[in-house]
Amino acid sequence: KAGDHAEAASAYQATSARFPASARAKQRRAWFLATTSSETVADGPMALELATALLVDRPADAELLSLVAAASAAAGKFEEAVKHETKAIEQINPETLAEGLSIDDLRGAMIERREAYRAGQRWIER
Repeated sequence: KAGDHAEAASAYQATSARFPASARAKQRRAWFLATTSSETVADGPMALELATALLVDRPADAELLSLVAAASAAAGKFEEAVKHETKAIEQINPETLAEGLSIDDLRGAMIERREAYRAGQRWIER
């Protein structure tokens, strides 16, 4: 429901405000704003601003590159989204994978998102 998405957006914003130095809080907020199914809550430009700022400190981080890709697509910048997702795929590091996640699963998810961006669609988290 749209109300649930609006409440989630408020919660992410409050968490970011309460913990301004938390890169994880900013990262989660950016992903939500870029990939929410609610068109009224989605905010590509804000997601891109947050994601781009995070990438400065970790420019080769596959997870952040993928975040910038999703945010770029949400902002309507699909060529940039494809470029960043491609770089994310190239930068996958097996040593930093979350427990239980395989390289093949991660790569597959990134390729699927990249195809959406190539088709001029933003990624919507299900």
